[in-house]
Amino acid sequence: LVKRREKRAAREAEERGAAGESGTPASDDADAAAPAQEVAEMASLVEALAQLPGEADHPDGEHPDIAGFSAEGLAQLRAAQQDLQRLRGAAGLDLSSLIERIIEDTGLGVEVLTRPGEEQHTATRQLDALIQHAESFVAQAPGRADLTGFLEWVDAAEDQENGLAQASVEPTPGAVQLLTVHASKGLEWEVVAVVGLREGQFPSDKADHWLQRNGQLPAPLRGDAESLPQWESDQETVALWSAASGEAADTAYRKAEAERLGIDESQVASYKKQIKEFSRQEERRLVYVAVTRAERLLLATGARFYGATKGNLPSVFLRELAEVDGVEWMTAEDETGETRELRLPDEVADPLLEESSDPDDEAVAKEFTNEPNPRGTEKLGVDWPIDPLATTPVRRYVERRFADQPWRAPELEPVDDGELTPITRRPAVEASLEAVRRAVAEGVEPDPASEVEQEAQWVVDRFLTARRPIGRPQMPQNLSTSRFVELEKDSADVAQQYLRPVPKKPSYVMRRGTAVHAFIEDFYGHKAGLDGVEDPLEGDQHLDEAFGIAEVREALEVSPWGERQMAAMEIAMKTSLDGVTISGRIDAVFGTTADGDDVLTEDFDRWQMLPRDERNALMSRCSWHLVDWKTGRVPKGEDLRNKQLQLAIYRLAFSLNYGVDLRQIEASFYYVDHQTPVHAENLPDAEQLRSVIRSARRHFAE
Repeated sequence: LVKRREKRAAREAEERGAAGESGTPASDDADAAAPAQEVAEMASLVEALAQLPGEADHPDGEHPDIAGFSAEGLAQLRAAQQDLQRLRGAAGLDLSSLIERIIEDTGLGVEVLTRPGEEQHTATRQLDALIQHAESFVAQAPGRADLTGFLEWVDAAEDQENGLAQASVEPTPGAVQLLTVHASKGLEWEVVAVVGLREGQFPSDKADHWLQRNGQLPAPLRGDAESLPQWESDQETVALWSAASGEAADTAYRKAEAERLGIDESQVASYKKQIKEFSRQEERRLVYVAVTRAERLLLATGARFYGATKGNLPSVFLRELAEVDGVEWMTAEDETGETRELRLPDEVADPLLEESSDPDDEAVAKEFTNEPNPRGTEKLGVDWPIDPLATTPVRRYVERRFADQPWRAPELEPVDDGELTPITRRPAVEASLEAVRRAVAEGVEPDPASEVEQEAQWVVDRFLTARRPIGRPQMPQNLSTSRFVELEKDSADVAQQYLRPVPKKPSYVMRRGTAVHAFIEDFYGHKAGLDGVEDPLEGDQHLDEAFGIAEVREALEVSPWGERQMAAMEIAMKTSLDGVTISGRIDAVFGTTADGDDVLTEDFDRWQMLPRDERNALMSRCSWHLVDWKTGRVPKGEDLRNKQLQLAIYRLAFSLNYGVDLRQIEASFYYVDHQTPVHAENLPDAEQLRSVIRSARRHFAE
């Protein structure tokens, strides 16, 4: 904690110091550096809780550090102290298990499940996304995948990338959802409205690049450099060097470059122009995502003016959509009450208007964009103070200036005549409050709890029971596949682990397992020709030697799947057994079509974008093989039977999620250190798996 505070304070001090170089008096330098020097001595709430005197030491509450706290407040603080102590003891767990423990012990999972309007199957999606980010971090940084490293990674994401990506929101039937195009990827709605289709807005006219903004990685150093425009900085003169970047007139540069390459001058563009065109193409890909989210109806709209801003042309995307066969124009009533179609103005409806060299077209576009905004001088305002129990009508105002009194401040006059009547709940709320006061004064007994209140009380009771440090622990509502396997082997021991968590000591075996899985992902990703995936043996040689990666590659090549194309890897799966959600990740999925061909990654990914019934129909025509990569020794007998429960869970979850008959799904372990495949036989069915949960419940509280 202190290290993180030191780092953040040092960064803030550095920023203040940078500001000082541009104008802050020199006498302030010492003050700017002070936080970085003293941060180790600064207290935090966590440390204050840790030092809170215990009840056994001062049962009379006379200690000066707890003076002034109520009995209930002190009890809550001590409960928080115990929670933090318990979580400190779990700090050695792997990251995903630690986060799951925090969610469970703090009651955060219960809290999000009880939020109004949340469906149970989506309430924890953001917490699940955080766990996935942690697992991704572990896979990418096996050498520093501890809590401190993860928190530093989260800090970097917050500073450089506006935080970690949030989970996608599942569409809710009957609801209107407002979200960005990026957040809509992979989702579908019956009706989709794409708004803001105006030049400069969508597509955006922003085209940032590393020559303009500090903090951006130079394009030649990026992993996707081959797909990006590049600045041809190797020029004979400074003038050509500057022109190639686009920061100076590029006529001479284009001529010289055309002569050098033997091409037409029109085919040469400066880096700035290339970036602009590249950004335009990225916006085109984005609008493709937007317009393909609709199952039945797509509404596309744009406005000439937004707020008080200057006008602009209709988006080229809107103009292109207008030329699609079967497009219908929206209609609206004008000021006279007549219905008219909201068509694009004919003079700017051509998608190629900006590319035209005709002076008349250029004049039309210029005139259209320069027309004054009819509401450019208007301001929006509300009456103050605002009533929290009523809607707040927003009204438009214009400034009235006094030409004969230039010293006089302008006044705001409403554009609309008449009074706006807000919709208020105040009379109803005040009447309810008065009814409660009368009931209290008359000693009226409250009615029995409603069904909703009773359910809320049950949630609270479960939460409070789960916080008790003695007795049997509550049956967890979520289990990983590995914990489920442990549950079948020794449920009493698992219950004891939940009651008194013991951290797992990081080991070479764990680090090697993570490195091997990361290598296998790269191996099959490179084999499939996925963008951005290099040959995995061209990485860090010292890590490859330490973890025996060359031997792993040899084991993969001689395996039954060495010559095959993988359909998918690292698929997150969940299934519910007797009220407990079992989650895990399938390492590898291989599919075979009816013709005997491998299901390719691009086929599998494309199917996931289809409606559920259509996707499941395609997947049901194939046979599937689920593979879990293992390091270490090959188990036998009862140990093997127990470990194969993991495959049984994966097989069942895959079947339920994709509608594939269990008879079409095989599952295997592959022990890479021994080049030994272990094909699962006689796996338990769903009812047998449920019996594992039922049998284990005797070791947990009711």
